[in-house]
Amino acid sequence: MRNLVVHGAGRGTSYSIAATDLVKRDVTIRLTNEERVKEFTLGQLGSFLRIKKLC
Repeated sequence: MRNLVVHGAGRGTSYSIAATDLVKRDVTIRLTNEERVKEFTLGQLGSFLRIKKLC
């Protein structure tokens, strides 16, 4: 699997292809009234999260 990485915005935007090192699926992040914020660092520059469901 490869990802398209966007560098910049608008005119002069360039694109590159980055190999995916690790794909984690079915990861749950649970927020409660006591813990409303969670912070974490994504490993690579082109990393992203996809939010599937908000309850």
